Amino acid sequence: MLIWLNRVSVAFILCCALAKECLALQSLIEYRSSLTDMTDKNRLNQEDQARVDAYLSRPNHQVQRKPFRLWLLLGGIVIVMTALSLFSYVLAYLHGVV
Repeated sequence: MLIWLNRVSVAFILCCALAKECLALQSLIEYRSSLTDMTDKNRLNQEDQARVDAYLSRPNHQVQRKPFRLWLLLGGIVIVMTALSLFSYVLAYLHGVV
């Protein structure tokens, strides 16, 4: 019963954290949409904007990156979580908890 209650509390905590992340993401999206309204008004004059564009187009600011591999990241997370779960289960078994 205690293990079940512990799992339920962990699931509840994770759900609360996920809800907070969703709210944070929603506020971030609203913030970014407000920024696009601000960027419609160009704050730099033509000459300064030309200098900024020339600076950013230099080769040392053009970095080629590998594409983001989501499935590799998720697979790594699953493997690490499984290994930690098995390790904790073995420790609990050795100490007579399970």
